[in-house]
Amino acid sequence: MPLCFICGKKEKTVNFSSFNYTYGREITTYKLGGRLRAFSPENEYELIEAVDFLKKTGNDFTVVGGGSKILFPDEDTDRFIIKTDKLKGIFIKGNKVTLGAGVTVPEAIRFCLYNGLTGIEYLVKIPAFMGGVAAMNAGVSGKNFSDTVKYVTVLRNGVVTVVFPEKSCYREPFISDGDVVLSATCIVEPAPEKKIKENLLYYINRRKNQPFGRSCGSVFINPEGDFAGRLIEEAGLKGTRIGGAYVSDKHANFIIADGVKSDDVKKLIDVCYETVSERFGIKLKKEVKIIGD
Repeated sequence: MPLCFICGKKEKTVNFSSFNYTYGREITTYKLGGRLRAFSPENEYELIEAVDFLKKTGNDFTVVGGGSKILFPDEDTDRFIIKTDKLKGIFIKGNKVTLGAGVTVPEAIRFCLYNGLTGIEYLVKIPAFMGGVAAMNAGVSGKNFSDTVKYVTVLRNGVVTVVFPEKSCYREPFISDGDVVLSATCIVEPAPEKKIKENLLYYINRRKNQPFGRSCGSVFINPEGDFAGRLIEEAGLKGTRIGGAYVSDKHANFIIADGVKSDDVKKLIDVCYETVSERFGIKLKKEVKIIGD
């Protein structure tokens, strides 16, 4: 049983000069947020060193992949960001494929399609890196990443650790807060190309009702036995706008940004949460991580 998945070799020493200025609007799907300091490790060794450096120097940091479930504040800050976009390793062994945290969902699906492997087609159209998929336990209604992942390799308190999902719960993370995903090893099976493409088309069609525009995807996790979008719509919030953000008319669990202020999105998320809580006594759980909240 493998205890870790570490790719590459140590290339350089990570220090403050390794982190370059960027902006939240450049690294998130909302395309909002002020100045940050970011570093993209070339491999897992550099990621481990970056985490160790920031912890030893007492600096908070955020790990960012595709940036689809994160909202940064409008203000310029010196908050440190570790980007996983260069952690692209992919390996096959038997009926398992190991995907680096920086592999995008489209890259993973293309790889499996090319190699005649089925098992992850339900992830299609999720705008995320595999590290984020693992951290969120992403999926679609009725199917979660924990159903198909064998184990996830993480950095936990400075130690490379393998995490096995103990149960499959809708969008319930099986990775602890503070863990940094290095890779995910998924269970796959050989299948004809035609069958894989049929599966992809099925899941693409299931997502046809999702709205276009700058968003984080679903803002809230569906509560047990209900749908967050239905509750928000029943609360009369469809189409509600605050500044440069509005609740989608197509799907009420999507908040679309057409302005330049992340604070508008945050305020609208709060309105949805508070209104649903007051009307139905249900406290919705956010999928999106709001930095500085």
